[in-house]
Amino acid sequence: MENQKSDIIAIPGFGFYPSSLWSIFGPMRRVQGGNHSDEEVCGMLGIYWDMEREGVGKVEMECPPQWDGVTACVPSTNINQLAILPCIEQYDGQFFDTKYNITKACLPNGTWDNYTNYTDCLDHPLDMHGGGVKEWEIFIFLLGYTVSIITLLVAIFIFLYFREMRCLRHKIHLNLFLSLLTANLAWVLSFAVQHFMVMFHDRKGTLTNLSTINCILHVLLRYFHLTNFFWMFVEGLYLFLQVQASFSVGSLKLRHCVCIGWGVPLLLTLLWTLLVYCQAQSQVVTMNNQQGTHTMHQVNTSVLGCPFMTESMAGGQNLELLAYTVPVCAILVCNTVFLIWIMGVVISKLRPSDHHHHQTQNVNLRAAKALIIIVPLLGITYLVTIVGPSEPDTPLETIFILTRNVLLSFQGFFITLPYCFLNGEVCTMMRTHWDRWRDTKDIGQGPNSARNSIAMQGLNSVCDNLSRKRSYSYHVVRGSLVDRRGTQESEMSNMNCKITKTSSPPLHDQGQLDGPLVPHPDLLQHSKVLDSEQE
Repeated sequence: MENQKSDIIAIPGFGFYPSSLWSIFGPMRRVQGGNHSDEEVCGMLGIYWDMEREGVGKVEMECPPQWDGVTACVPSTNINQLAILPCIEQYDGQFFDTKYNITKACLPNGTWDNYTNYTDCLDHPLDMHGGGVKEWEIFIFLLGYTVSIITLLVAIFIFLYFREMRCLRHKIHLNLFLSLLTANLAWVLSFAVQHFMVMFHDRKGTLTNLSTINCILHVLLRYFHLTNFFWMFVEGLYLFLQVQASFSVGSLKLRHCVCIGWGVPLLLTLLWTLLVYCQAQSQVVTMNNQQGTHTMHQVNTSVLGCPFMTESMAGGQNLELLAYTVPVCAILVCNTVFLIWIMGVVISKLRPSDHHHHQTQNVNLRAAKALIIIVPLLGITYLVTIVGPSEPDTPLETIFILTRNVLLSFQGFFITLPYCFLNGEVCTMMRTHWDRWRDTKDIGQGPNSARNSIAMQGLNSVCDNLSRKRSYSYHVVRGSLVDRRGTQESEMSNMNCKITKTSSPPLHDQGQLDGPLVPHPDLLQHSKVLDSEQE
């Protein structure tokens, strides 16, 4: 017995077991090259525990080995005692110091408390050089998401405020901006909640509430990430129809785009959430049945107790594959096909009939510009971040992580540049509205008297009407209308009206003016004065 105790080894996330026993169960784990998840190995330990009790005829009350619903297998413990096991090595990219422990209480009736205490583990995270999330990576994500959120808010305001941005193409851009904004906000809020969870780890009630909020944010983040990909697919579909089947673009309505961009991800997320929750609850019922009780307990309510964040759950990888990985990969493949097809059509239309060297270079330059603009819109940049280098802690891995973090966090900023802030149509519209506002507020003009202002308002209205009807102008002479259509005098008078707006001379210095079809009252009065003077 003493040799057995001296041969006890500490297994992170499992407890303290004899080395002879762990040599049987340890190789079954996937992390050690086996075919079973930690949860399945924990279930095998429970079966072994039952067989051992029946063999030796134990009658004292104990809590059996149990998977806590997150990432730890709590070992068997006597009633009214705490189960102690070493901290898990890593969870969700964060490494922990295994010198500290996880605890869980065994109740007097031989059942486990729902709460698993990970406080010591969360208080002692490790900054691993070969793995985990480093501080500079988090800084890049926070900086990129902050810049993207600011630019997306400005772009969304422009698309919503100005009526010129109401066509289907702009509405699709607007929904993509909204999708990116919500995903970025969900990530920032999730990071803030996790930070507060570490700060208030000693307050059980607050910790439980923050854990629930964190779980909800994780589901929302999954949904908004899916909407990003589906709205990128809508962008690619719209561009493809414009280039290849321009007559079919009219059949694509906004309601179709909304169903694809917001509706399909909602169905996938609801299906994934329902399946994961039901699977977690069924596992809890199975654990309770194994320990001889039929009372249904809720999923573990610990700091990490969110079934939607548990990757080691049996069958969880299959749900992840069906509800997220397969749709995203299918969308990226479709958008890649759209990109190749669109670029082929664009290059064929830009290529001149006579192949001169200078014209070929111009075509290549314009094609490269179109490629740079389309690639982030269709989400092709995600293909760069799928597979990284296999060797950790190398310069190549650092370059890959830096590139991936910049592309993912600054994506909203990269998309708003060509489709809002540097877009020629948007810039022209903004400049027009700025000029109108400046003219309304008389910015850059000196103060005028009330009399001159009234006179200039009448004159400016005349010149505005002339600019709308340049091809059909009339000349006011002694109360009669003479057709001066297209003559040199009509053009010169239009130029005089433009000069008058900026110089603002007195009205009686203008001489003869072109008037509209119905002369302005000020001009009629002025013509009568001229008639009386000449008579």
